[in-house]
Amino acid sequence: MSNVFLKEIPLLRVYLVYAIGTYIGLQFPLLLPYYIPLLILGISLFTVIIIKLNYSADYLRQQTTTVNLFLFLCILLLGFNQAVINQKHVKSHLSNRNTSEKTLLRFELIQNLEEKANSYQALGQVITGHSINSSNPITGKVLLHFSKTDKFSQMKLGDEFYTYCIPRPIEAAKNPQQFNYADYLAAQQIFHQVFIDTILSISIKPKISRKIPHMLSSLRGYLEKVLLKAVPKVEERSIAQALLLGNKDLLSHTTKLNFSNSGAMHVLAVSGLHVGIIYLILSHMLFFFNSNSQSKVILLISGIWVYAIITGGSPSVLRAATMFSFIAIGKGTKQHVSIYNLLAASALILTTFQANIILHIGFQLSYCAVISIIYFQPKIYSLYLPKQWIIDKIWILSSVSIAAQIGTLPLSLYYFHQFPIYFLLSNILVIPAASLIIYLGILTFVSSPFDCLLSPIGQLLQNVLSCLNESLRILSNLPGAISHGWWLQRHEVILSYLFILILAGYLTTRQGKWLIGAFFFLFLLVSSFSINKIIQKHSNDFTVYHTKKGSLIAFRSGSHQTIYTTYTKDEATNIRFINNNSALANQLNTQKVKLLHPGLSFLSFCDYNIAILNGEHRLPSKKQSLDYVVLCHQDDTNLNRIHEVLKADLYIFDSTNNYYLYKVWKSTCKDLNINCYFVRDSVAFEQNLNK
Repeated sequence: MSNVFLKEIPLLRVYLVYAIGTYIGLQFPLLLPYYIPLLILGISLFTVIIIKLNYSADYLRQQTTTVNLFLFLCILLLGFNQAVINQKHVKSHLSNRNTSEKTLLRFELIQNLEEKANSYQALGQVITGHSINSSNPITGKVLLHFSKTDKFSQMKLGDEFYTYCIPRPIEAAKNPQQFNYADYLAAQQIFHQVFIDTILSISIKPKISRKIPHMLSSLRGYLEKVLLKAVPKVEERSIAQALLLGNKDLLSHTTKLNFSNSGAMHVLAVSGLHVGIIYLILSHMLFFFNSNSQSKVILLISGIWVYAIITGGSPSVLRAATMFSFIAIGKGTKQHVSIYNLLAASALILTTFQANIILHIGFQLSYCAVISIIYFQPKIYSLYLPKQWIIDKIWILSSVSIAAQIGTLPLSLYYFHQFPIYFLLSNILVIPAASLIIYLGILTFVSSPFDCLLSPIGQLLQNVLSCLNESLRILSNLPGAISHGWWLQRHEVILSYLFILILAGYLTTRQGKWLIGAFFFLFLLVSSFSINKIIQKHSNDFTVYHTKKGSLIAFRSGSHQTIYTTYTKDEATNIRFINNNSALANQLNTQKVKLLHPGLSFLSFCDYNIAILNGEHRLPSKKQSLDYVVLCHQDDTNLNRIHEVLKADLYIFDSTNNYYLYKVWKSTCKDLNINCYFVRDSVAFEQNLNK
């Protein structure tokens, strides 16, 4: 890109280097002890002072490349160090304590309760741990599960309590291509969960830091009661709560599917659109202040952050609140600052206070969307300049939607493996509708003390919500609404963004070298897709999945897969995630599911001989030489008898077997000196069978 443009965005350049350092620190926290970067930074600062005292400013300006590399190294180390400090490797973190026995822990609720099917769920911050003779400060966030009773339903954000509990590690995904909930939570520095039936009623002196969350939580509860009264229909009220308050608990699976398939799911996540509307409303309400009034700036920022906290403080709303706070400050001081620098400043502040936020899906998508809109939307809009007012407004919305898709498409395909075809139509409908709903929602809250006003406004709000929901339902059910089957690898996401970035460089400079660079990365991306397809086409593998209720064994040859399972058609939901994800990742064209009958089955796959023992079985009279034996639903302790008849290189015990006999079988395998694999104790068994 042009040097002029790069000089206008120093904060963006700084943040990109800082983010790279942070990412390295998050992924490789043990690469360097945290004090080494601090030592290097201290030496660097001392070196800078010495150089400054001994060399002239003119000489230093001539050494631009050296100075920039030096500064970038310092910023990289700062990002790395901040990430390491925030990690679980600090001594006081819960992960470094013995949690195998019940311990008295003190928690603070840092998230509003979410109602689940059988429990209430919230995030808690561990404050202290108590033993018989002492108490120790402990840090770390924990996923809390409360039993579903009235006592726990009254708990609010900021509450502190004591409980005896055993923090249990959150289990990682056991199957290939399965969503790894443990990794998702680990990105938020959450590694443990606690199930709570009782808490100790110990009086804790109220603090200001607790009163403020209590007040905001109470305000949120009051606003939810207003919506309950104004919008009696559950489906419409669930959308209103998601749009206005960031509470998605009431949303049905059907409603979420309608928004997702139509490409409007982003509207349900309180983000820049919502915060921008709140900013405009507050600006109009404070019209009596001068534009550069400090009081107006303070009230604007306060209003934005109160709204951000009430709606749950998601990464997208925090990003938007921080950015609009900088805009308010910039307008208040009458300083023109590049929007890219404002975005970088907001991201830098959020990342400094919470390093792992860069791994949040919402954070990544929101920044990519906003930056892409800022850069690409004017260029897309300039391609066609309509003269009619209504067409112009539609084209503006369309150009915004296209620009947002350019920035978020690689991440969307990577995380969600699908693409909404009718996203243009849905955004033309949903963005004006969302704006209208937010305005009507605020009117509903303001008119809540007056029934004569609340009833008609609430009815109007419900009608708008109903129309929006029905429109998206129709769009989501149109033929070909969703393009499925996308499965990107991490390096392909990086290549995609490099292509977009280099293409943006060409659009800015119009220099041929940027276009050549864009085609080069596009070539690498297409080559990666082709190589993956060739590899998958010639691959053969055998998988015994980790499923507790039923057995699931898959044989894949190229683009065809056969699954043997004890699950019935009525229990198909238990294997759907494996069917779907496996089909996407392995680019399957055909997939068969066969019922695995009780008894002994012999299979031949890619010149490998495999036996499956499912439940009760009768062994053959002659000895068999096999490569693998899979044992399912077994209660038989006589593994020696099986080994005498079925001689195999490896015995695989799936997770449906009798858990209490595992120790017996392990001992037998050791005594007989035979290879065995216990799926229950590990992850799914995967074996490539290419000979």
